[in-house]
Amino acid sequence: MYIPQKHIQNLENLLTPAKVVVIYGARRVGKTTLVQNFIENRSTVGEKVLFVNGDDVIVRQQLESQSVDKLRDFVGDHSLLVVDEAQYVETIRSAAHRGLSAGSPFALFFLKTLTFFKKVSV
Repeated sequence: MYIPQKHIQNLENLLTPAKVVVIYGARRVGKTTLVQNFIENRSTVGEKVLFVNGDDVIVRQQLESQSVDKLRDFVGDHSLLVVDEAQYVETIRSAAHRGLSAGSPFALFFLKTLTFFKKVSV
């Protein structure tokens, strides 16, 4: 799928440390492909990105934990956490809040079909 460079640039402009960006839309419209292209661009400059799927039971257990330390350990030294299928993580909103309020230096991308976060156009 072709992703226009302006969409990648829009993501660059939205992304800052300690910020959550939610990309939502209908199934199979290119949310994951867009972010994978974005990650490719970031990886070429040496940025460490953790891309996980919220449909994975181990990922859900890590993100649904109430422990800030467990979340930090899960993210490790990555500067960007991307959670695809974030709608499957029941406590994704509180996980984001815990991580960001604890002064975590990473940014978060959530890819969802439905969302309860602030809408962001890309």
